Amino acid sequence: MKALALLIARLTEFKGRMVFDTTKPNGQPRRALDTSRADKYFGFRAGTNFEQGLTRTIEWYREFRKN
Repeated sequence: MKALALLIARLTEFKGRMVFDTTKPNGQPRRALDTSRADKYFGFRAGTNFEQGLTRTIEWYREFRKN
């Protein structure tokens, strides 16, 4: 979660202070997605990596918020 928060802060140019409370449980055990079955059965391969997708989502949100 910390890595995600820091990535979002960087992509949004957030200049505030973030505090991470390490005394609290860190939540969900680590999980990793595997799209190999989608490739095998449907020929699907992701064309956007996580950071690119997050950047596009932030851009969409900023545009949507204007309207």
